[in-house]
Amino acid sequence: MYSLSIKNISKTFSNGFKVLDNISFDIEQGDIFGFLGPNGSGKTTTIRIILGLIKANSGEVIVNGINIKDDKYKDNLLVPVFRDGKILKETSLAEIRNRLHNGDF
Repeated sequence: MYSLSIKNISKTFSNGFKVLDNISFDIEQGDIFGFLGPNGSGKTTTIRIILGLIKANSGEVIVNGINIKDDKYKDNLLVPVFRDGKILKETSLAEIRNRLHNGDF
């Protein structure tokens, strides 16, 4: 099982700009992985899709065997919250989304 599996992800924004076109990759547990590319190449969009902050138009993202479309993923994912380069705490992605929606960040 891969820690992260991206399968055929595509994303086109409402203005018609296609930023991701059928990308796929797998990351095994313990691997170190980075995104390199020029501005506008889809690095941030890919990360936002992996975190469930935006939806892909097609494809799937599997994190530790759980599809991110599954509510179990969204409820249990913990991410670090940084301030001034230091981790303040880990919080659930659901809490971050709620705080962003309410303007708390």
